Amino acid sequence: MKNLTPFSLKEIQRKLNSINVQINLEHKETFPKERSRLLSFYQYKRRFIDISPQGYFSFSKLATSLIDFSFVRSEVSSSYSKEGGHCFDPASFFVLHLCRYLDEFKSEKSFISLLHDKDQGRCYRVYAGISSNRIPCEADFSNFKKGIFVTSVSGVHPSYLLARFEKVFVRG
Repeated sequence: MKNLTPFSLKEIQRKLNSINVQINLEHKETFPKERSRLLSFYQYKRRFIDISPQGYFSFSKLATSLIDFSFVRSEVSSSYSKEGGHCFDPASFFVLHLCRYLDEFKSEKSFISLLHDKDQGRCYRVYAGISSNRIPCEADFSNFKKGIFVTSVSGVHPSYLLARFEKVFVRG
C-alpha cells in the first residue's frame, strides 16, 4: 500500500508554512498607501478545512487557509502612490480573483453578483478582507486588472498559482 502521509492536510500545512515564510522574506517592499486609505484589508488567517465524507471541500477556502497572500502588496507596490484617493487592497483583489478561478465561476459578473449577496458572498468577502459595506463593483475589478493584475503580477496569476499548487501537492 502506498504511503499517503505526504498528502495529509497536516503535511501540506507544514510544507506551506516554510514557503509562506520564504515568500514574505523575499517581498519586503512597503506598500505606499496607509492602511486607513484602503477600502479593504486582506489578512492571512488559518481556517479549519471542512472535508465531507465524500471528499468534497472548498478549493478557495483551502488556498486562503494555507497560503499567505500578503506578499501581493509588495509585488505591486510600485504601481501605487502615497497620494491619490482610497483604494482596495491589491491582496484582497488577488484573493478574489483566485477564489473566482478556483471555484470555477463562468463569468466575473456572476462572481461579483454573488459577492454582493449578503449570505452567499460572505465567505469570499471574509477570505479577502472586504467589509459588507465596501464591496467592489465590476468597474473596480476592471481597473485593477488593467492597472495592476495583468502587468505587475504576471508571475502570480491565479492559473499559474493553481498549476504550481497542483504540481507540488496533488501530483506529488
